Amino acid sequence: MQQDDTTVWPDRMIISIGGWACDMTEQTNVLIVEDDNTNRLFLEKLVISLGYAPVTAANGKEGLKQLQTHDDISAVLLDWLMPEMNGIELLQIMKQNTAYAQIPVIMQTARTNKENILEGISNGAYYYLPKPYEMQILQAILRGATEEHQRNIQLQKRAAAFETHVDDFIVEGVLRFRTIEEGNRISSWFAQFSANEYTSAGLIELFINAVEHGNLGITYDDKTQLLLDSSLDEEIDHRLTLPENCGKFVEVRFARHRDQMHVHIIDQGRGFDYTKYLDFDPERVFDPHGRGIALSHNKFFRGVTYFGTGNEVRIKFPLQASLYTSNRSQTCVELETISES
Repeated sequence: MQQDDTTVWPDRMIISIGGWACDMTEQTNVLIVEDDNTNRLFLEKLVISLGYAPVTAANGKEGLKQLQTHDDISAVLLDWLMPEMNGIELLQIMKQNTAYAQIPVIMQTARTNKENILEGISNGAYYYLPKPYEMQILQAILRGATEEHQRNIQLQKRAAAFETHVDDFIVEGVLRFRTIEEGNRISSWFAQFSANEYTSAGLIELFINAVEHGNLGITYDDKTQLLLDSSLDEEIDHRLTLPENCGKFVEVRFARHRDQMHVHIIDQGRGFDYTKYLDFDPERVFDPHGRGIALSHNKFFRGVTYFGTGNEVRIKFPLQASLYTSNRSQTCVELETISES
């Protein structure tokens, strides 16, 4: 990936954003598509034990009917081999339909070879559960998938709720934040300008990495164990209070360039080998995390560009047409002048 030096980043307009958290009080429905009665009953009990509401189907066709009936599914536990319609066939239908495309799908499979995993990834499945089930891993992956989906819905709602006042006239600036909740709010603010529906989801993945790994020093293996122990949030809160982390922040520099917004994210960590995470690795698909950067690079944006040791990353997203085709000629001239300077 080549460095792009065309953007001039501002050193003014420092803004501190307060915290905001997702509303997770609504009922969470999980669709279980599994033809084996014993496995389906086991998964149904597990879903209930985690506080979610199970919706069940015995094959892909029944699963599609349940999706058409329920408009509030937060995750799908999907078996690979089933009669009438198999898991991959249902997955393909889901990813081609905008009503279902963003629902996370967790593939249940005994097929753990690289070719099968790559087939699932190419069809849009980024979560995997190996059979036989390991309870701790199953719980961590299901919880992570449902919380990610609910968070993205809340980010989209918040972006839609922003009222446009002076925001349309902001052309460059710097934002600083410390917590993931603050990053949530900033990603929603950027989304109001974007013509890309995945902007919030992509930014928050990069923000999470900047906070957790960058500023707080949580390693990949640390996060895996913390998720399995259901103690990640507590560890993040603890590390935020440590003296060595109290002064750390993530800096987000942004500038409009005609029909695009350029965003540069800088954390205060030591960096990491980002090349391992830019694409989906079949060796890590059964881990309860580790998909965010690959999703941002391959799905949410048209690539992400890392710099140096990996503590800086830059993305671009398209602006809504109304922001650069306005009848307000003075604003258009001003934006063009700034972009060319």
